[in-house]
Amino acid sequence: MTGNAQPLDVWAAVDQERHALIDDLAGLDDNQWDAQSLCAEWKVRDVVGHLVFAANSDWKDFAVGLVKYKGHLDQVISKAASEIGAAPRADLEKQFADTVGSRNLPPFVKSACELADIVCHGDDIRRPLGLHREVPMAALLVAADFIKDDRATGTPKRIKSLRLKATDADWMVGEGRIVEGPLQSLVLAMAGRGDALDDLSGEGLAELRTRIDGA
Repeated sequence: MTGNAQPLDVWAAVDQERHALIDDLAGLDDNQWDAQSLCAEWKVRDVVGHLVFAANSDWKDFAVGLVKYKGHLDQVISKAASEIGAAPRADLEKQFADTVGSRNLPPFVKSACELADIVCHGDDIRRPLGLHREVPMAALLVAADFIKDDRATGTPKRIKSLRLKATDADWMVGEGRIVEGPLQSLVLAMAGRGDALDDLSGEGLAELRTRIDGA
């Protein structure tokens, strides 16, 4: 079971995370923009490119991409991120700033997915650079409730037969050996980010680490 998230204006929360990331990006130097993110194939600038693509893409963009890459959705998303992310820094910053207020959704995507996406990708950028943002708990609860069931990120398989429990919120999912810790770190771990595992504990942690490392 999970704790019940309080009603939340999800789009307002998305924009809040966009604003917070815009502020952090403005403080980076050029080398940091080219630093490796937690996403294995993406630099910081590529993650920003992905967030721009997610905020602007439509059915046509995906249809064209799926034809070009022979039905491989992962390649569509990855190539779009790297192509947009290759823009000069100033242009990329402006493109991302322009996403504030956007209510566009890619095909088959809900607003909760957009919130989970920017929560995770914000930490994909911040953690390798030694930055930190404490995402509001209401937003984390929505993100956690979305990601726990998200087959696109492989979470159901990743957390199968484990019980994940937040130590800073009324949130829990699954049955079995426990993995517990801050909800923000649980969100990242559910999404497959091994970097978050050092924040967690419990008898199921070793198994979760094996599943993430072996992916």
